[in-house]
Amino acid sequence: KKYSNAIFTMQSAFYYHNLTDVIPDKEYLALKSDSTKIKDDRIKVIYYQYKFFEIGKSTMKVNNVSIQIYDKERMLIELIRNRKAMSFDYYKEIISNYREIKDSLNTKKLAEYIEEEVELPEGVTIEWAGLSGMNDAVFPDIVWSFIAACAVLFIFLLIHFRTGCHGGACDR
Repeated sequence: KKYSNAIFTMQSAFYYHNLTDVIPDKEYLALKSDSTKIKDDRIKVIYYQYKFFEIGKSTMKVNNVSIQIYDKERMLIELIRNRKAMSFDYYKEIISNYREIKDSLNTKKLAEYIEEEVELPEGVTIEWAGLSGMNDAVFPDIVWSFIAACAVLFIFLLIHFRTGCHGGACDR
């Protein structure tokens, strides 16, 4: 309530989302870059540009208190972006826990966040692949293989029935 515009992020969000059992030494809060500074030793503030601040904002109940917190998809992006600022063991623990919940993550939302939030160098693009992308790539080959298999089968049948070798008896 005291910091109503703040959103829980980083170590606090990882902890509240049960991605780590490490209790943060401070509360990690996100604020817009033009916000008033918070002078409280118990709080670590991370400032975001306005266009990135709202991305992934959600609410959750912690000890019967509703808090604003970045969702797991946004926090995965933040984890990867900030991996060098944390210990390897801490990063590894969180990544391992993400692997366990990977099927529950919203990949469409994750893709949208990446497109909105990640600034790519000029000339660099992101392409999404996976089963549907692979299917699109190999489908023409499958169709041509099927047509070729049907043609070969047709030729064998044509040769077989032209020689009169049907019904088990051959006319020679």
